[in-house]
Amino acid sequence: MKRRKWIVILCACLALLLLAALIVPVIAQFTAGAVSLKDQLKTLKEQQNELSERQKEVRLQINELSGQISEVSLRKQLLDIQIDLTEQEIENVNAQIELVVDEIAEKEVEYGAVIEDENAQVRVFKERVREMEENGSISYYSILFQARSFSDLLSRIDFISEIMHYDEGVVDRLAAARERTAEKKAELEDIQAEAETYR
Repeated sequence: MKRRKWIVILCACLALLLLAALIVPVIAQFTAGAVSLKDQLKTLKEQQNELSERQKEVRLQINELSGQISEVSLRKQLLDIQIDLTEQEIENVNAQIELVVDEIAEKEVEYGAVIEDENAQVRVFKERVREMEENGSISYYSILFQARSFSDLLSRIDFISEIMHYDEGVVDRLAAARERTAEKKAELEDIQAEAETYR
């Protein structure tokens, strides 16, 4: 019986040793795992601190960018205004060009009309000179001296006055037509020179 007791004790001791052999690595692993968890926790806290620092930096950058964004936004608004003003300027210049083109067309018509009028006055003047040449060199005095009575003299004076007035009118109208032609030509050249500035 003593032997059995010793065998039981020995078996119990062996069982304890086996159990200890199994438990020690588990405890060591648990302890090592606990240290590893501490290291991991420490690492995570360091990462959290780094993330917090990065977040602060990002906030600062966002604040800086927000200033830049507002500057960019303001610049964009100013560029939009500038584009709008440029479009208005283009529309304005196009309207000016249209007006200048219309005015050139109008001045060309006016110039053509005054040239026609001048040509008509030149024809009238030439016809009057030809008539005077065809009728010979009759002087106004000879017409007056051919009067037979006082009333005939007065009639001849009126007739001569009308002829002189008509001749003066022909010359005056011709001179005025030439003056208008020169004015219209100058106006047309001015507006054409202005049109050149739009090219």
